[in-house]
Amino acid sequence: MRVTWYRTASLMLETDKGKKIAVDPYLQYPIKKDKLKQRFLQADRVLITHGHFDHIEDIADIYKDRDVRIYGTKTPLKKIIKRGVKRSGTHPVRPGSKIKFDDMHVTVYQSRHCRFDFPMLAKTMFSRAVWRHPMDALEIIFKHFSFREKGETVFYECEEHGRRLQIMGSMNLDPKVKYPTGADVLILPFQGRSDRDVYARQFIRRLKPKRVYLDHYDSAFPPVSQQIDTRFFCAVVEEEFGIPCEAMIYGERIRV
Repeated sequence: MRVTWYRTASLMLETDKGKKIAVDPYLQYPIKKDKLKQRFLQADRVLITHGHFDHIEDIADIYKDRDVRIYGTKTPLKKIIKRGVKRSGTHPVRPGSKIKFDDMHVTVYQSRHCRFDFPMLAKTMFSRAVWRHPMDALEIIFKHFSFREKGETVFYECEEHGRRLQIMGSMNLDPKVKYPTGADVLILPFQGRSDRDVYARQFIRRLKPKRVYLDHYDSAFPPVSQQIDTRFFCAVVEEEFGIPCEAMIYGERIRV
């Protein structure tokens, strides 16, 4: 299988037979929406990790007139149906659900959303960018509370021909869930904490992947978001765990 990153948590998976699966497709502010929309329209299936706006806001715009199967938990599916997606195209999943695309098998696990810490929130709200563009910041805050997560963040493991790819929907895991370890690739969202360099390593320690790629480290919805420097974290991961770690690059296809 192959995986391509299109900023934020947006991914495109491709099976060995060429079937494409979009994960959390989002048409971010800083790039041309039409060009990105055309890429997401190639997907045969869509996976949703949770219901925040930067994961589902654009799904209705992209797929409301398309014959595509969209998988997610109850809250995000209800939201996208309300926004114009046909109910017949939605397929509810829950922890333990298994989905098959060609020779790819996807297993759904319960997860958790990252808990924003006070230093990160304070730094964001009192940043120069926010005070220079207060109406843009208020719009994003409104969206955050309009698109609810409701404890439904999920974790996907995709397996094809013995190769395993794990996708975290946010920088957190459920402490009660026994996740499979030793995946070939773990995709880890690197956003949401001021102490992320320490905080995120616990999940690598727990999942024991062979390689780590970081996504969601970019500034996708300014002025509230910011670009994160991933170099120190990756260097520490490689030293501590002895595995490759790097930030994903926009549009670059990675073979798993």
